[in-house]
Formats: sequence, C-alpha cells, structure tokens
Amino acid sequence: MNETINNLYRSVDPTATILTLTEAKNELGIDGTDDDDRLTRLLKRTRDFIENQTDMAITPQTWVQSLPCFPSGKRPIYAKKVPVSAIAVQYYNEENVLTTLAGSEYYSLRNSVAYCIQPKEDWPTNLFDRPEAVVLTLTCGYASIPALAQEINCTLIAMKNEDREACYLEPKTYGIDKYIRALRRGIVC
Repeated sequence: MNETINNLYRSVDPTATILTLTEAKNELGIDGTDDDDRLTRLLKRTRDFIENQTDMAITPQTWVQSLPCFPSGKRPIYAKKVPVSAIAVQYYNEENVLTTLAGSEYYSLRNSVAYCIQPKEDWPTNLFDRPEAVVLTLTCGYASIPALAQEINCTLIAMKNEDREACYLEPKTYGIDKYIRALRRGIVC
C-alpha cells in the first residue's frame, strides 16, 4: 500500500483568544475603548504566534489529519496536533464509502504533549486506494488555558504594545523562547 504520509489542516478556526480583551486591557492598564480593535487583532496574532511556535492548539479548534492507510497491525497513529479532547476516526472502505470506526475498537492514549490511538485488534485493511483513505477529525485545545500560555501572551502583548512599530514577533527578542519550549514540553503551570 502507499507510504504513510500525514496531511493536516484546520477545519474549524479558533474563535477564542488566550487572553480576553478585558484581561489584556487590565494587564496593560488601558481604560476606554479606543484601542479595542488594535488589541483584538493583537490578541489573535499572539494566539496564532504561540500556537505556531509550540505546534499546539491552545484554544478550541478542529483539525483534520489524513493518511493513505492505517499502520500495519497494532501500530499506533499519533495526532499531529495536541492537546486532543475528542477524535473521530473514519476510513474509506474498499467500495470508497466513508465508514466510521467505533471508539470501542481502539484505545486513546494521551498526555499534554502527545496523543495516539491504537487498535484493540488490528486496524481495518479493506481500504480504498486513495491519498486520504484514513481521516482523523481532532477536536483540540485546552479546556482551561494553561497559566504559562497566559503569561507568554501577557509578555507578548506588553512588549508589542510598547513597540508598535515592530512588524514581527520573535521569541528570542522578547525573552520568551524558554517559556515556549517549556509549553511545548507540556509544562503548563
């Protein structure tokens, strides 16, 4: 069968930010509504930056990961985006009909930095030959935003608010690279 290549795309964008507008304004000591539009854009930008730097979904969103086939035997499939709160596993059977694999047919193994599913028996082998024969729909994001993510966001917002001319965000520039690495490793205190 085809080489196992993972394709990943976000099917439902996040609507929440790591900090609320009120939290950001309190952190910056801003009263009034004159800066609300700019701060809202900045909150979205810093959320995207933190999620990209950590390769995590901090806020609720949905991702679709596809593979050309299941791994052989009982080998696990690792989610390419974490944390995962729910998963739907589907595959195109030999008649090219999208079929849902019951949650009772596999184990879900997770921690803050990894998530995988492993079959209780072997994975199905009666797949149609197509690039996205296996489709995982991943509901991702923390139920409660980690304090470390909030702290990184506060630092970025404060620095970016102070230096409004800077056109990019860079972890080393703001001294947050070690915190980004810690969050990526699952340290969420």
